[in-house]
Amino acid sequence: MRTLLVASVLVLTGTLLAGCASEGGGDITGKTWHLISITTNTPKFAAIVPAESQGNYTIDFAVDGTFAAKADCNQVAGTYTIQGKAVLTIKPGPSTLAACPAGSFGAEYVAALAQASSYSTAANQMTITLLDNGTLGFQTT
Repeated sequence: MRTLLVASVLVLTGTLLAGCASEGGGDITGKTWHLISITTNTPKFAAIVPAESQGNYTIDFAVDGTFAAKADCNQVAGTYTIQGKAVLTIKPGPSTLAACPAGSFGAEYVAALAQASSYSTAANQMTITLLDNGTLGFQTT
């Protein structure tokens, strides 16, 4: 099951970026980014976020270097920095600590954000690459 899920995430990520030229970096502020996929290698985890749940996993980057994220039933605030064209560091800070329901990706999402190493954008898509070479896939409307 996990192998199929990982393959689906890789196919989805490739499909999202294949239609447009990907650009290292890009402007990520002023938009609400909705998580559509998550893949980590340490620990191994992969999931595609169902369309009806994508509003539960968001991130908004402000021009002042802060961000606000929704991780299912919790809110997370923190800071981020961009160096050069595409090096991204995200430091989650204060968070609510509600117990999310079974099947939530909230904890995995926040842990993955803390492992951000770079990002790229293409049209209304963003991919954050993690230190373990996993990825977070996002879209904005």
